[in-house]
Amino acid sequence: MNLVRLLGFLVCTAVLAPAPLQAQTSPSQGEETVLVGPGAQSGPAATLGSWQVQPAGLELTRPDPEGHQLWLPGAELTDGFARLQTTLPARGTVGLVFRAQVPKGGAHELNGYGVLVDRKGLQFVRWDRGRQRPIDRKTPIGKLKVGDPIELEVWLVGPHLGAQLLDGRKLTTLGSASVTDKAFASGRVGVSLGTRGLPAPMVTRLSLRTAKVAGQARPSPAGVHRFVEVAEAVLQQLPMGLAKDLTRVEKLADGAWIARTSPRGAERLARAQVPLRMCTDDAPFAWLDPGFIAERDRLRQNPTSPPSIDASYKDPAMVQGLLEGWQRRFPRQVQVVELGRSVQGRPILAMHWIRTDGALTPRPAVLVTGATHGDELLAAEFALDVARGLLQPTDEAEAEKARKWLAGLDIWVVPLLNPDGAQAFMHVSTWGEGRKNGRRTTDETERLVGEGVDLNRNFPFRWGALGEVGSRSRPLAEWYRGPQPGSEPETQALMRLAETQRFVASISFHTWGSAVLVPYTTDGVRSPEPNQAWQVGADVAKAAPRQSDGRRFRVKHQLYPVDGTDQDWLRATYGTVALLVEGAQHNPTSPELRRRTVADTRPVWEALFDRVLSGPRISGRVVDGQGKPVVAEVQLASDLPRNGEVWTSRPGDGRFDRLVDDRPLHEVRVLLPGREPVTLPVTLPDGEGARVTEVVVRVP
Repeated sequence: MNLVRLLGFLVCTAVLAPAPLQAQTSPSQGEETVLVGPGAQSGPAATLGSWQVQPAGLELTRPDPEGHQLWLPGAELTDGFARLQTTLPARGTVGLVFRAQVPKGGAHELNGYGVLVDRKGLQFVRWDRGRQRPIDRKTPIGKLKVGDPIELEVWLVGPHLGAQLLDGRKLTTLGSASVTDKAFASGRVGVSLGTRGLPAPMVTRLSLRTAKVAGQARPSPAGVHRFVEVAEAVLQQLPMGLAKDLTRVEKLADGAWIARTSPRGAERLARAQVPLRMCTDDAPFAWLDPGFIAERDRLRQNPTSPPSIDASYKDPAMVQGLLEGWQRRFPRQVQVVELGRSVQGRPILAMHWIRTDGALTPRPAVLVTGATHGDELLAAEFALDVARGLLQPTDEAEAEKARKWLAGLDIWVVPLLNPDGAQAFMHVSTWGEGRKNGRRTTDETERLVGEGVDLNRNFPFRWGALGEVGSRSRPLAEWYRGPQPGSEPETQALMRLAETQRFVASISFHTWGSAVLVPYTTDGVRSPEPNQAWQVGADVAKAAPRQSDGRRFRVKHQLYPVDGTDQDWLRATYGTVALLVEGAQHNPTSPELRRRTVADTRPVWEALFDRVLSGPRISGRVVDGQGKPVVAEVQLASDLPRNGEVWTSRPGDGRFDRLVDDRPLHEVRVLLPGREPVTLPVTLPDGEGARVTEVVVRVP
C-alpha cells in the first residue's frame, strides 16, 4: 500500500483527513498531545542512555554504550498520527518509535516499530526482543545538510503504517514510505537515536494524536524478502503472473520447494489463496548463497568427493571435508589436527604443514585463523585460501613462493574457530545467529535469538576491562563476553595451540571494513615504542590492491573500543605480532564478488609470510651449560614490555622468535628468577638477503 492509498484509507476510517502530498499533509499541531515541546505532558520514561527534557527540547546527555538510545514516555498509541521534529544527524540515525512495548528486562529487549532517518534515507524497522531489523528497503530522501531541521510524520491504521519526511523549514516532502505489518497493535511513542557518541540531535517536538480505533496483534514476518514452502503440484498449477514472482531455492525431501519472493509477491499469493506451508523472512544463509544448495546436493550424490573450494560458502561439515580431502591428497605435506570441540561438540580443526626437508632446526611459527565470528563466512574463505595457496598453487611462480614459505615457516591454519555459530548462520537463521558460539546463556526452554558468547570478547587479557563499552555482561547482548575470561572451549582450543607453538605472527580474518588492526586494541593499554607491529601492519596493508569496496586497507588500532580479543591476548602473552584483518565485504552472495574479494585479500597473508621469513627478525634458543632448553623471560631492548607482559622461551626446545624494527644493532636480555640477567648484543645482517639472526643464549 503506497502512502497516497494509505492516506485515503485513513480518511475512510475517520482517523484524520490530510491534504494531498503536494501540499501540507499534517494535521494541526493544536490537535495533538505534546510529549516534547511547549506544554509537554510526557511524565517518566523508559530509556537507554541518559536524557534531559529542557525548555528547548529533549537532549541526550550520556549515550548507552551499546549505541542504541531510546526515550519512551508512557503515552501509548494504537491507531492515529505521531510527529517528530529534530535535525538531520551527522552520523547514525534519528527516528520515531511507536507501538513500543518494554518487557520486564528493560528497553534493551524492546518490541515495537520505528521509522529511522539518516543522511541517505528513511526506513521502517521492527524490534523483536531488542533485535532491530528492517521491514522494507531504505527510501532515498531529498538533499539535506547535517543539522537541517526535519519533520518525521507517521500514520497508523491497524497493520498499515505510513511515514513521510518533510523539510523542517519549507514543509516540502523529502520522501515517503509505507509497510504492512501485523506484529504489534499498540504501545508507546518515543524517540530513537542510533549513536554511540555526542553530540546528538535535539528533539524539539514529539507529539501524537490517537484515532481511538482498536487493533489486534498477530505474528507476522518482516524484512525485504519472503521465503515460502509450497508443494510441487501447487507450483505447477500457478498462473504465470504468480509464478514469475517466485525463485526456487531448495527442493525438500517430500518434493515441496522453498521459494523466494518479495513481500508483494507473498501478498499476491495470499490473495489468490495459494496454499503455503510457511511464509517467513527468517532465512538461513544457505537459502541466499546460489551455489551452496547445488554443492551440498552434489556431495550427497558423491559422498567420497571432497567439497570444491570455489563453489560456495561452506558449513562446518564442508570445511571438515575440504581439510580431510587435502590431507588424503597430500599425506606427506599436511595433517589435520583436532584442537578441541565446540560447545555443541563440533570439531575445531587446524591444518598443519609437516616438515619434509629432514632438518631439525625449529622454524618460526605463524597462525592464520578464520571465522571467530561464525556469521562471517567470508573470513573462513580467506583462511582456506591460505591452505589452497600452499597446497595447490596456480603457476610455477606461486609454487616457488609456497616452497620458500614452507621451508622456512611452521604454518598453522584454523579456518573455522566457531563451527557452532557458522552452522546456525548457514542452516538456522541469518537474523541474530552466528556471531556468537553455541552456548546457552538463558534458562528458557527453547534457545532465544542472541544467545551465545562472543569469542572475540572472551580471551583473558583485559577481559571486561572497559565495562559495558568494550564488551557486554548481558547474556543476550551481541558482544556478550561470557561468564568469565577464557570460559569457552573454542577460546581454550586456540589458547592451547598458542601455548605450545608461541607464534611469532598471526592473522585473524574477519569481515568487514578493509582494515588491518594492530595490537593493542584495548583502550588504556600501551603499545611498544617504536611499535614494530604497526610497521608490519602497514607493510601488509600496502601490499594489497584496492579492494572490491573501492578502498585500500587502512592500519588502525581499533574500529571501536573493545576488550578480551585474541590478538591482544596473543600479543600480551607471547609477544606475537597479531594482526586482525577486516575484509572488504561481508558474505557477498555474488560468486564473482566473493572470489574477487578473496583474491584481493591474498597479498595480505603473503606479505606477512614474507615479512616473517625475511625479517628483520631475531630468533634463537635459551639453553643451560649442557645445551638443554630453558624456559626464561626473553626481552629485546628495542621492544620492552610496557604493561607487565612476560614473554618467555618455548617449553620443550627453548625457542624464541621476535620480529624487530630495521635498526642494525639490538640487544637480547634473558632473565631467570634469582639469577643475574644475561645480555647478548645482536647485529642484523646487512645487504639484500634476509635480515635474520639466529642466536643461542646460554644461562649459567
